[in-house]
Amino acid sequence: MQWTVVLLVCFSLIVEGQNPIGLRALSYLRGILFGTAVGVDKLRTRADDDEYNLNITNNYYLIVPGSELKPTHLWWGDNIYNWSDPDWLVGSTEKSTGWVQQNKMQLRGHNLVWPKDNRIPKWLLEQESSITPDKAKSLLSDYIHAVVSRYRGKIPWWDVVNEAIDDSNNNSRPFNLRDSFWFRKLGPDFIKYAFLYAHESDPDAELYYNDYDIQNLGLKANRTIEFVYLVKI
Repeated sequence: MQWTVVLLVCFSLIVEGQNPIGLRALSYLRGILFGTAVGVDKLRTRADDDEYNLNITNNYYLIVPGSELKPTHLWWGDNIYNWSDPDWLVGSTEKSTGWVQQNKMQLRGHNLVWPKDNRIPKWLLEQESSITPDKAKSLLSDYIHAVVSRYRGKIPWWDVVNEAIDDSNNNSRPFNLRDSFWFRKLGPDFIKYAFLYAHESDPDAELYYNDYDIQNLGLKANRTIEFVYLVKI
């Protein structure tokens, strides 16, 4: 199995009063998958008299939920999940549809593992002292299989691991990885396990490592390249 680091450059445009057919149509004609982050609560409540929804559907083909697919939002306990928002977006079963399909859009899954303690579900940190490495591996497997399998075929891209590398100078951890629950329990292998479990759950999905400030040469970019080559999957 192979996986890839992709550098995404995000920018914003002032579109009001311009391009009356919408950026979505213009980008489609040019073969560009143009997208944006969204607040699902704003979509669901039709914020600003539905102007928020209209702006999204008129200008973008791809959306990335801001928080609603992150572990802190979805994962409430061992085998306890909050499916409300993602089910609303893409449907809860293989044949059901959600807002994304109804508006002929696509969704990118962001993210399955965010190895920073302030992005780890609180219940995991509270139980950390009693969780063995084997149990941590089992929990990670159960979570990723539950999420990716539920939306198999509906979410074609997943950011599997997000922002795993520290911004500071070299630390004592391999690849300058951040200190986090997953590193403390599984070492750098948590990255390998995460990608394996995601691939098992949806072999057709494209899997990504996501980070920032790695577009330029430097310590962080170098560490990213090192673990991409050295962490075997």
